[in-house]
Amino acid sequence: MRKINIHLALDKPAIEYCMEVNAGIRSISDSVIVFDVNSPMIPHISLVMGTLLNDVDLLMIKKVVEEAASEFQPIQFHVFPPYLENVRTRYIFSDVEDGKGFVNLKNKLQQSLQDKYMCIQNDYSDQAHLTLGHIENNREEVKKHLHQIRANFDFLCTEIEFSDVGPKGTCINSLFRISL
Repeated sequence: MRKINIHLALDKPAIEYCMEVNAGIRSISDSVIVFDVNSPMIPHISLVMGTLLNDVDLLMIKKVVEEAASEFQPIQFHVFPPYLENVRTRYIFSDVEDGKGFVNLKNKLQQSLQDKYMCIQNDYSDQAHLTLGHIENNREEVKKHLHQIRANFDFLCTEIEFSDVGPKGTCINSLFRISL
């Protein structure tokens, strides 16, 4: 069965931030997540990730998402400095925060899609975030590097993007986009 991610597409400053932080991480440790011009992986903020149910195709899901998205405006986020999460101690996140738009959109999509169109995989973190890397070694060196990075900027998400799911929950192969 096909596994997809429906996520917010990032603007240029946010993509550049993800690529720069990821490059710094990869200069210290191997990362399964790679953001660079040669990688098919897409920096994003996940809304819904899961497996399509039998007899469901992407166009059916696209129609549901278009209807839900029509009720929302572009979402502005504030980015906080990156850190090594403490649950699995492998993922590197930068938390992002907005008003209520993100949570409302995520909840609307999950309610519209769960068990009707998709088997949704719940993220272990309810906090909206950018995933910047997934490391296996050199954790202390990576932590020191992350403490030197200052984020604290705003960016705007104007589109919802569909993609296939790759290793460690990455998004690969942009399938299509819907404007907010």
